[in-house]
Amino acid sequence: NGDVNINTLTTVGNVNGRDMGADGTKLDSLIANTVSLIPCSGKAASTLAANQAIDGTHKMPLGTPTIGGTPSWLAVSGDTATLDEDGIYEISVNTYFTITAGARCSPQIRLAVAGAVEGPLGSSGYIRAANAHNESSVHIASHLVEVTGGGSKTIEGWYGNGSSVAGTNFTVAAATSQMTIKKLT
Repeated sequence: NGDVNINTLTTVGNVNGRDMGADGTKLDSLIANTVSLIPCSGKAASTLAANQAIDGTHKMPLGTPTIGGTPSWLAVSGDTATLDEDGIYEISVNTYFTITAGARCSPQIRLAVAGAVEGPLGSSGYIRAANAHNESSVHIASHLVEVTGGGSKTIEGWYGNGSSVAGTNFTVAAATSQMTIKKLT
């Protein structure tokens, strides 16, 4: 009938640094707690071997979180992000790369959770690597990871090559790629 119901969360108090709703519900338990955007710090040129397995040989180097900072549940070091608090996390990756040779090289990325690949496979198809067609991008729109029992899980972006042609000077320039981690619960 065209009716739309809109519910608005309002803060009526603040207890121990937490915003409280009118019924005493912690508002941050109803909405996403925090988001952290982690830029890629840049990957030096290397050869992405023909049919390179997604095995951790080539990793996405992570920089210092920018948007959202480094929340208490996140630690970033080198190419590893560590989730240190129970909850469900949504992870996305956007990566841009170039090669200088290797017509039809097909760079890929997957997430490694606690040292094992899981979730969706991002693949670029292939890079022509001729006539200035030497760049592509790969994306993982969303992957959920759950941490339970007071443990922690490491997250890394691992590259591979789905082609029988090696990619020469496979490079991910600083600040052209990013990993975003959102704590949902």
